[in-house]
Amino acid sequence: MSTSVTPPVDQPATSAVEPTLPKQGRGQLSNAIAERIRSRILSGVYKPGQFLRHEELAAQAGVSNTPVREALLGLSKDGFVQHASRRGFVVLPLRRRDMEDLYELHAQISATLAQRATRAITPRKFEELSEIQARFEEALAAREYGELERLNDELHRHINRIADSPKLGWTLVTLLKYIPKRDYADIDGLAAMQAEQHRQILAAMHEGDAEGAYRAMYEHSSLAMGEILNELERLGVLQPQSAH
Repeated sequence: MSTSVTPPVDQPATSAVEPTLPKQGRGQLSNAIAERIRSRILSGVYKPGQFLRHEELAAQAGVSNTPVREALLGLSKDGFVQHASRRGFVVLPLRRRDMEDLYELHAQISATLAQRATRAITPRKFEELSEIQARFEEALAAREYGELERLNDELHRHINRIADSPKLGWTLVTLLKYIPKRDYADIDGLAAMQAEQHRQILAAMHEGDAEGAYRAMYEHSSLAMGEILNELERLGVLQPQSAH
């Protein structure tokens, strides 16, 4: 594996959405640092084979070594980096097949939550979803990609809360570690596709068609995850598919 220069932790990654480091609370700080490093791996800023030294990252971020080391140890458990004796941590390549498995699980859980939300939704809750979708459509017309990403997340969070399935929700949050927090809404045609699929999901929910909501959400999540996989491959984040 080749060594490359480590960009500063506080240097913004192109098109990436990175967390602000909290001013206090070591647990919160290490989580924020982990999220920032993970974002840079998934956006291709930190390349597979690149070495990350916690001392250098800590100095660049203006924090102590401990929360950075804790962040890297956590990322090693999630398969993003691996400890390399005397060299810090090395960024690992992510296998496309593994990511496909995770994204398939994400689609199935999202669809199940939409199905359950359809059975539990009230008129007031549906009105709230419709209001979010209306703002999504406005942002689409204005090509406000950051706002589209935020509203897409808000719509899904509302549906998941209505489903009232905390364990499934927790699992979904865990899977989100492997989905880059970038403005993917600006991928050609993706935002318009999302808007149409949102309409189909909401139409099924409004009609009380739980199975229809499941199918619409599954298709929505699967297509979006497919676009993200292609982008990760383009960025060189994914390990090339084996010919065997």
